[in-house]
Amino acid sequence: MNVKRLLVFIALLGIAAAATIFTVNAVQANTLEEQYERANEAFQAEEFEKSVELYLEVLEMDASHQEARRKLAQSYIHLDRMEEAVQTLNEGIYAAPEAGALYTLLSDVYSNEGDIEKAYRTLKKGLRYSEDPSVQETYDHLLSKITIDGERRYVQEGYEREYHLVWSDGDGNHYPLEAEWTVEDPTIGEVTPVEEEPAVTVKGIKTGQTDVVVTWEDFTQTMNVNVEEQVLEEVTFSPEELDAFSLGESLTIEATGKDAAGEEMSFEPEWAVTEGKVQLTSDGPSATLTAEESGLDVLTLSYQDFTKELPVMVEGESESESFIQTNVEGQGRIAVTPDQESYETGDVVQLQAIGEQGWTFVRWTGDIEGTQSTIEHTIDGHLNVTAIFESNSHELNLTIEGEGEIFRDSLTNTYSHGETISLRARPATGWTFAAWEGDLTSSTTSARLTFDEDKQVRAVFVEEEQDEDEEVQEEEEQEEVKETTKYRLNVGKSGKGTIKQSRSGSSFEDGLLVTLTATPSNGYEFVGWRGDVNHSSRTVTIKMNSHYSVKAVFQEVTQEPDPEPEPDPQPEPEPEPELYTLTTSTDGQGYIRVSKQTVPAGQRISVQAIPAEGWTFVRWEGETSGGSTSTSIKMNRNKHVTAVFKQVNESDVEEE
Repeated sequence: MNVKRLLVFIALLGIAAAATIFTVNAVQANTLEEQYERANEAFQAEEFEKSVELYLEVLEMDASHQEARRKLAQSYIHLDRMEEAVQTLNEGIYAAPEAGALYTLLSDVYSNEGDIEKAYRTLKKGLRYSEDPSVQETYDHLLSKITIDGERRYVQEGYEREYHLVWSDGDGNHYPLEAEWTVEDPTIGEVTPVEEEPAVTVKGIKTGQTDVVVTWEDFTQTMNVNVEEQVLEEVTFSPEELDAFSLGESLTIEATGKDAAGEEMSFEPEWAVTEGKVQLTSDGPSATLTAEESGLDVLTLSYQDFTKELPVMVEGESESESFIQTNVEGQGRIAVTPDQESYETGDVVQLQAIGEQGWTFVRWTGDIEGTQSTIEHTIDGHLNVTAIFESNSHELNLTIEGEGEIFRDSLTNTYSHGETISLRARPATGWTFAAWEGDLTSSTTSARLTFDEDKQVRAVFVEEEQDEDEEVQEEEEQEEVKETTKYRLNVGKSGKGTIKQSRSGSSFEDGLLVTLTATPSNGYEFVGWRGDVNHSSRTVTIKMNSHYSVKAVFQEVTQEPDPEPEPDPQPEPEPEPELYTLTTSTDGQGYIRVSKQTVPAGQRISVQAIPAEGWTFVRWEGETSGGSTSTSIKMNRNKHVTAVFKQVNESDVEEE
């Protein structure tokens, strides 16, 4: 009897335990689902700091929750905390290598940072372990953005063109790729790598056609190159600009062409008009236009792979009908509101000059003059305007710690927005190169620097430790080496303009020829070369048989305005918004990435603290505080922030 009671008691105890386990699991499941829902609500509300905390709690409850991991990474991305996003995705891929969405998101992070090689390898790994079709789609899309940068495929015999293999992000940014280039017929064209750059030059050896094949990872593209005795490089029209045509009026236009050597050449171009407002008849380099219909048209000349356009305007019979012709110098566009084919006298239009990334609007020229990017104009006749854009410039500050030298492509300290230069560190005898610090972090002696803001770079050299026997042996080896005599070329400028150098670097062997070409910016003219070379030609060639220091002098063009009658009083322009500037500094070793330096009042500037190797970010001081590496500051006055870094001790690393 006692045995039966014991068995019944055990059975009841088992039922109670099972019920308890079921209840706990049900509560936990509901808690996980509710927590994930709260995280999603914060994410949808763009409360990303909160969504990070909630998604982390979800992953603590269920580390295999891939959607929570993916959205946690997206929250980090919105907060510009890229390192944490990468770590989160890599941990997810390690735990669930079949999760295709993690590979595609990680690839997007890498490509947005400009690391195309890591983006590619992430997707290749995803193709091995995941059957998700989105991985293949993202892989194909990544490769579809790789192109050969260099529009022209014709090369003149004895001359060369430069080509890059680049990945383009769709916003005008190009990232060069280290690729292998081969030419099918080396008797027609010769491929030569460009020193210190991921580029090649193709030189025409003899007339003919040959394929040039470029390979990067699994990507291969073939470019057909035509080598000709003469290749059209420049065309001038006579007349250079066309006045408005009257209906039935005819005009003959002559085109003169020059080749790569700057010599005039005879050629038979193709002529075309885009809108059919004029009748076109052509005879070689001559074209005759006859106006048939009022409106705007474009005359296009094409030869080999060269094209040039000339705008055409035909007036109608109505005196009140007017047209607007817009032109651009530099990189940008003009938005006309309202946008229509023609306008009546008295219509009010708005013209807005919009610069591409890295370009700033400077002024209007033509029938409208001024420096405001947005203007209103009342139509009182045909309007022909040009918007002038100039590339933004950035300053480079180089410093050295220890004993050594820094060599670069150009010795100027001012560079255009988006321009990339090569830096090479050379240690002095008894010293070795340690690392680049500041806005460039690398341990290789050669590195590339792209200008999207002012840059500060420091080369760090450390003294070698050698015993006496090694020092004696090194001195003997140096005596045996016969050094080639080299001379330095220092190139500078005053005013606004660019200098192109035929050979990269600043130190050249005895007897080498280096060609310098000066190109003034819009609104400036080239005056001449000064220093060790005094010449008024924009292009000079220097034989390196001694040290040279030269400067290109540009001066602003001053135009005397035509006398005009007193203008009618104009309404006062709206005041420009107040601008405020954010300045930064660091305490410790690291640097600060800033979204913008100066913004209108009320806008925000994002900042990110990036520690140097062996250092960690501690906090912000000044106009903001906190321990997050990324934050933003509302600009209602000039402000200053400091990022505080501390060195990571070895004992701290071991404890972690």
